[in-house]
Amino acid sequence: GNDVTLLKSETAINPMHEISTENFNSFKTLKSKLKKLIESKEYDAVIHLSAVSDYSPTKIRVNGNEEKLFETEKLSSEQEEIEIVLTKNEKIISNIKQWSKKIKLQLFAFKFTASGNAEENYDAIEKLFANADADFVIHNSLKNRKENVQTEYEIIEQKGNKHKVSISLDLAKELNRIIAEEKDDTLS
Repeated sequence: GNDVTLLKSETAINPMHEISTENFNSFKTLKSKLKKLIESKEYDAVIHLSAVSDYSPTKIRVNGNEEKLFETEKLSSEQEEIEIVLTKNEKIISNIKQWSKKIKLQLFAFKFTASGNAEENYDAIEKLFANADADFVIHNSLKNRKENVQTEYEIIEQKGNKHKVSISLDLAKELNRIIAEEKDDTLS
């Protein structure tokens, strides 16, 4: 077995097996906890599949008056206008290899696409490789969901090699194989 640390949303289902688990509840806590974990231990791989919000709320204006964010327990329903200002978050995945204690950290990035356009999907995957320095991208597409269950994943290597698996259990086995193979190559 592998020594695994799961960093998951507070509302996500808990794993069936006993593993080290930490929870996050916002972009800020995810970034902070992930950075601390990666800087503190030599992980062989990071599998980043959290759908992190692209924006975070930074200001609230009630009837034109700025309120401190989250200081108000409850906003009155008598208010005519409430404005929420969102600010773009940085891409956490782009920092993972920089934070890592291990030089040869394997980074697996998930990319979900809703477009049926193969060229748009390819561009999004290439952008992820370029911006995150990912070693692998696991592409899952809305077109391959049946009754809210993903029926196909495409594992794409930075070198361009691709292969598909059909269910999440097969995906887990394949990622485990890839990580073990790289570990063996490092030890040789």
